[in-house]
Formats: sequence, structure tokens, C-alpha cells
Amino acid sequence: MSKRTAFLYFLCASFLAFSVNALAVPPVVERFYYEDDLTFPFDCGDFEVAQMGDLWLTFKYFFNEDGELTKLTINYTMQRSVFFNANNPDIYLKANADTGITEVRFEDGLPVELRERGAMWHMVLPGGEKLFFIAGIGIYDFLTDTYDHRGIYQWLFDENGEFNAELTERMCEYFAG
Repeated sequence: MSKRTAFLYFLCASFLAFSVNALAVPPVVERFYYEDDLTFPFDCGDFEVAQMGDLWLTFKYFFNEDGELTKLTINYTMQRSVFFNANNPDIYLKANADTGITEVRFEDGLPVELRERGAMWHMVLPGGEKLFFIAGIGIYDFLTDTYDHRGIYQWLFDENGEFNAELTERMCEYFAG
């Protein structure tokens, strides 16, 4: 191939890449910051386990040329996170930083797949035992109502949707004092 032909291919490819990017619909971006965000994610009967930390959320909405939503990404970061007994804040666990990315793909306006990756929950006892801990990648298929997780998954409900009573009991015992 001559240099002239190679340059012509490069020039055509560059114009094509430019024209596709120039016509692309830019995403709509929303950013939120919540300092000392307080939630009550766990109920232990006589008390609730609360979580507090600084929360950053970034939502990006992607649309096709017809204005239909094709993808939503959510970047999540929780820093200075601490879990504590809502009735007795002296019983607490520091959780450090949680980060994750969630991506939802849409077809014809309906969600078809959700992918989440990162380290989204850390509740680790002082000795290193993990109470709640989600890290890795998870994929939920809306069409088949199935979830597949690769990595560490210790949560209130397992991957099959079954309640994890033992894990929840250990957590409530710790925060009961």
C-alpha cells in the first residue's frame, strides 16, 4: 500500500469518526453530594442500625438520536462511612469508602440489564470478620429475572433471594452491645 493510499484511508476514517461523534447525543449528567448522609438500612427489632457518611452520586442518562433512553450509569461513592446502633451511637463500625458503578441498559424504553461493579458495602468487625460485604460484579437480567454475582457477596439476601438469617443475627448481636 502506498503512503498516499494509506493517508487517504486514514483521512476517510478520521472524517467518519468525527461525523459520528459530532452527531452523537451527549449524555445528560446530574451530580449530587450529601454531606453526613444518614440512612437506616437495617432493622434489628428493638433498634435500627444506621449508616452515616458523605455520599457522591453521578447520574448519566444516554439517549439515542430519537430521544429514547438507552443507558443509565450511576457512580456511587460513600466516604467516612460509619454504621452504628441508632439508639446507642457508642456501638459503631467504621466502613471506610464504598464505591460502585451501576449501569442499566434499556431497549424500547424498558430496562433489560443491570450491571453493578465495585465495592459497595463494607461492614467488617474489628477482628476482620465480614458481616456485610459486596464486591465484584453483579448482573441482573430483567427479562429472565436472574442475578449472577462474581466476587464476594454477603448480604441480607443471597443471590437466589433467600433471607440470610444467620448473617443478620450476627450483625444485630454486634450492634446490640
